[in-house]
Parts: sequence; C-alpha cells; structure tokens
Amino acid sequence: LANLIVNAVPQEQTGVATGMNTVMRTVGGAVGSQIAATMVADHLLRSGLPAEHGYVLAFATSLAFLVVCVIASLLVPGTASSGSTVTEDLDDARGISTDGATPSPRVVVAVPPTGS
Repeated sequence: LANLIVNAVPQEQTGVATGMNTVMRTVGGAVGSQIAATMVADHLLRSGLPAEHGYVLAFATSLAFLVVCVIASLLVPGTASSGSTVTEDLDDARGISTDGATPSPRVVVAVPPTGS
C-alpha cells in the first residue's frame, strides 16, 4: 500500500502522503474497533455475556464498510499514463527488455539483514 501512495503523489509530497495514510489507518482502526465494541456491548445476555447477535451486527457493519471502501478504491485514478502494463514495468525494473531495446541501467544496493 505504501508503494501505491508513493507512486500516486509528487516526490515532494511523499512524506505528507505516507503520514496521512498512517494517521487515517490508525484513526480508522480506533474508531472501527470502538463501534464494534459498542455493538457487542449493546447486545448482552441476562448473564452479562455478549450475545451472538452483537457479533453478527458488528461483522455485518464491517462488511458494509469494506464494500464502501472497495468501491471508493475503484474510483481512485491510476497513474500509468504511458499505457504500460504492470508486467512491462516489472520487466523494466528487472532489466528485461521486451521491445529489443536495452533498458536503462539500474543501481541495486544490497543491505544485509541485521539480527541476533
């Protein structure tokens, strides 16, 4: 997801865009979990335990939000104005020529994993 955001904004706006993504994901998770918890807590059995209906309602609400988000994501305009496909972009990034021309050289930096 972070790569999609970075590719969708001008280079000078990358920090702001990724920061807003993090903020919105955090706020969405906090608000969404509280809405679900409220639905579960509103449907208690006489013993004080949550009823199944509260969970079903919470999951159904989550599904509705998922559908809305999928529809919203389909409305986001793409950035590939050159008409290239994802496969062509990946081949170009790997240095594989699909049209017989030599692709531009790439610099690859290998970072060894750290750990104990």
